[in-house]
Amino acid sequence: MSMLKVLQVFTVAALLVLGTSAVQAQFVEMSGDYGEASGRIVNIPQNPPYTICGAGGVLNAPPAAPGDARCKGARITVNATPLGPFQYAAPLSGVPVVGGHRVIPGGLLKGSTFTVPTQALGQPAPATPVGGEVVNNVVIWLDTTFQARLPAAARVNAPPASTRQMRKQGTGVIPGQPGRPIGAPAVRNVIMNNTSPPSSDFGNIVYKEGPNKFGGTMASLLNGTATLFLKTAAFSSLFGQPVLGTQPVGVPGGSLMSRNGAGWNYPVSGGQGPGKIFGPAGSNIVPCGTGIPAAPPGCNVPTFATNAITLDVGNFLPAANSTKYFFPWTTGTVTAVVHAVRGVKGTFTETLTGMGYDTTTATPGVRNVGLVAGSYTTRTAAGATELGSQMIGVNLRFTPEPGATAALFAGIGLIGLVAARRRS
Repeated sequence: MSMLKVLQVFTVAALLVLGTSAVQAQFVEMSGDYGEASGRIVNIPQNPPYTICGAGGVLNAPPAAPGDARCKGARITVNATPLGPFQYAAPLSGVPVVGGHRVIPGGLLKGSTFTVPTQALGQPAPATPVGGEVVNNVVIWLDTTFQARLPAAARVNAPPASTRQMRKQGTGVIPGQPGRPIGAPAVRNVIMNNTSPPSSDFGNIVYKEGPNKFGGTMASLLNGTATLFLKTAAFSSLFGQPVLGTQPVGVPGGSLMSRNGAGWNYPVSGGQGPGKIFGPAGSNIVPCGTGIPAAPPGCNVPTFATNAITLDVGNFLPAANSTKYFFPWTTGTVTAVVHAVRGVKGTFTETLTGMGYDTTTATPGVRNVGLVAGSYTTRTAAGATELGSQMIGVNLRFTPEPGATAALFAGIGLIGLVAARRRS
């Protein structure tokens, strides 16, 4: 057989192998981003603006199809009266893959296992606080200087070998997720009681597994400080004037703190410093409407008068101790429901929901994976314990690892050069 024939046969065979490896690659190129939310809806870290992600750009419409795991639905009900349908929103830009992309061990078929490298996604702390509006919440503005990373190298205690590995969960015990039901949709009910005032908050985390029960554990990390700007009629009534409240979150100069996704009902404890109430600042705030994006421009921006005074330190916004209970990542659907029973203040129900996915596009060898995870927090301050919920979602895109393709065609080119020399 002539060298030219050898080249032709090799080229055809190589292209066939390339086509197969594009689907079953041992390494893939990963890009994507993630975002978190606390309550209804406080974005952490603050990456404004927040945009509508409902079907057809409609705030109150659920997504037409899975495609953005950062898209979170939120709804609040007061005294059993629904206040409108769910609102679906997401950050325009989440915390990105460092450098835009990473080459990782993984596959391009639905359900193929992949392992996310330590701190593969992240953003540094900004030099100055990043501020943004929060709509339909007691918190109306949030300033943050957060450093964010995903994922941690391991869980806090005795991590299993499968940490940071996303895979089919199968039907048996899942490493690192003791107590996680397999089979029927997993439901975790959380019941807790307050001691002051006499009341009880309760809630549940609901996991509805997607195809292949795909997911795993990997912790998101956060550090820095945040200032929550609060504006309520109750504070104004108590102090006889419009006031603003600030309460720090995070530990300045501290280590990265675990936030979400580390395990099944996996507890991590932390603290929060006391807040301050200022006055007469805040009287000139332009309130935002109830829609997303926030409008009018400049709404909810806090303004402190040059003669602002501290009206209260730590009494109305006391220091708190919290325990966060993590739950794992899934391509299915996660819903976190909190029923807050606050005595004479009444009762409200807050619901957060997110949906994952695992799809391939019409373009051969491109896989899109969305993973979501929920968590809840018991927060104790001034003798009272309250329940809160959080949600996180990450979008990942996998394409064939380019190095192998380049090496393959470099080899073909070398054989072509040899063939040309033999013919000369």
